[in-house]
Amino acid sequence: MKLWDSNELCDAIYGKSRCNDFWSANSISIDTRSIKKGGVFFALKGSKVDGHEFIENAFKNGAVAAVVNKSSNRNCYNKNIIEVDDTYKALERLGVNRREVANSKLIGITGSVGKTTVKDFLYSILSKKYKCFANEGNFNNRIGVPLSISQIPKDTQYAVQEMGMSYSSEIKYLSILAKPDVSIITNIGGSHLGNFNNPSEIAIAKSEIFYGMKKEGFVILPGESEYLDILKSEARNHGLNNLFLFGHENKNDCYIISKKNRYNIIDVLISIMGEKLSFKINSHQNHNILNAAAAVLTS
Repeated sequence: MKLWDSNELCDAIYGKSRCNDFWSANSISIDTRSIKKGGVFFALKGSKVDGHEFIENAFKNGAVAAVVNKSSNRNCYNKNIIEVDDTYKALERLGVNRREVANSKLIGITGSVGKTTVKDFLYSILSKKYKCFANEGNFNNRIGVPLSISQIPKDTQYAVQEMGMSYSSEIKYLSILAKPDVSIITNIGGSHLGNFNNPSEIAIAKSEIFYGMKKEGFVILPGESEYLDILKSEARNHGLNNLFLFGHENKNDCYIISKKNRYNIIDVLISIMGEKLSFKINSHQNHNILNAAAAVLTS
């Protein structure tokens, strides 16, 4: 599958190709150990590891091209080398460009726990009817999100993207980058409390997912969270009024009517916008019922 061609990619990242060969790429990678044959390798220079030291490995493992810093002065003769001022910025530009040209609706997910489970449930539901994409693994940070959205196929109808954080302003950056059409906050807990004074600050930080949204966007919130008022207030401060709640109580737009546990299966009956819906989830953990409810409400 063609994801990018040489002209598109160079234009998107303001890159200069050392070679005039035309090529197509099927993936983007920052790790030579897992790069796919036909992928593009971005050489990122970190505090401990410099990706420029592994460019030759990238080509040996099947890379069709490599994006490098101009200052690296790496000599890979007869290879498709693209020079940029900063490979981190180039990766960000690539993600932004694909987000702009793809026709997909993007669903952003954050929360203290449950992000990956909701993502997996949502992908399973949507992919039955639509061309759907979801981030791999834990690609949910400042590197993972642009790496992920740069690989959204152009014909994708729905993209599902997790957004994680450790500190304030991280999700703001990711939201502005990814521009969610729908945002889900799974819950507010104390998993990041070491970097914040209290859970209320975590709620505000999670609400940064609203920064990149248009006013007609949709927001899915945990209806029984102790911090629901903060989440609703933050959403409305960003001009967002399409708010929908999930939970156990019948005050929510989607709520649990009943559940029955069997071996590694839970039978669930919910009410969603006044209509009943039954389904099964392959799990023995009851907290996944709310994760499933969030996914069903979103879809």
